[in-house]
Amino acid sequence: MQRFKPKRRVKKMALFKAILLIIITIFIFKFITNLFARHKDLVISSMFLDRKYSYDKKDENIFSKFYDYAKENIINTPSNMLVNRAVYKEEIPSGSKNKDDVKEESVVVSKDKNEEKNEKVSDDALIYIYNSHQKEEYSKEYMEDYNVQPNVFLASHIMQEKLNNKGIKTIVMEDDITAYLDNNKLDYSKSYQASRFYLKPALDKYSTVKLFIDLHRDSTPKDVSTTTIDSKNYAKVMFVIGKEYDTYESNLAVASSINDRITSKYPTLSRGVLQKEGYGVNGVYNQDLKDNIILIELGGDKNNLEEVTNTIDVLVEIIGEYINE
Repeated sequence: MQRFKPKRRVKKMALFKAILLIIITIFIFKFITNLFARHKDLVISSMFLDRKYSYDKKDENIFSKFYDYAKENIINTPSNMLVNRAVYKEEIPSGSKNKDDVKEESVVVSKDKNEEKNEKVSDDALIYIYNSHQKEEYSKEYMEDYNVQPNVFLASHIMQEKLNNKGIKTIVMEDDITAYLDNNKLDYSKSYQASRFYLKPALDKYSTVKLFIDLHRDSTPKDVSTTTIDSKNYAKVMFVIGKEYDTYESNLAVASSINDRITSKYPTLSRGVLQKEGYGVNGVYNQDLKDNIILIELGGDKNNLEEVTNTIDVLVEIIGEYINE
């Protein structure tokens, strides 16, 4: 038996080394994680500096805005982007008159920072932005290195910030439309039903809001969704109004007024007001709930975030005029 002892010692030594390596690896991982947590602003800013982009708020470029948004919504409060904070289940009545009408039951929602912000401006908010299709994506151009896919939800927050900076208090719907669909076993075509579920109580809660905007993006070739004005590229806009409800002309008047203001100053920026009805389309878009609900298609899937943001600057200007008239 004596000749087997050296082999046992070798196995014990190998096992000891493996355990030691695991302990060291865990220690290093925790050290790096804690270091990042304490200095996340410096780490992220260094990423932008390495790419020769300014992250200073004084520098009004798209990357500084993306840095601010990422710090607040992805790093500081990742739950805003990744998890749904509502528990809900509802029955969809058969034979409902309105294709989007649903029976609403109690909803349990935990508050986060964005909801608290919304509550602070609820008494005098003027604009309410939501996304029936929250995950509609834009081109990842300029964002390839950051593992972030720009979408209409991000565009809504950029618009919110710019409107707020002009003194036009704005709210963005934070509820997770995809989670609603999943929890109620509904497919993507029922997205307007999902947004309706959250929009109806918002209409009562935010009584001072003058304009409700359902922000989307289109799926069109780049040359259709893009225009150049004074050597700067913009994502084109298009307004969509459903005609399958009795009061659609009121919503059409709102969209047409804003569209006319855009075309008078930026003739090539708008693709016009599209009126939709008939087989294969929604035809309502929740606009039957109130006459100041409009749908805006902001650019297309080939537009990048810079082009989208350039157009948001115009929308903020025009919407400001409309709200203050």
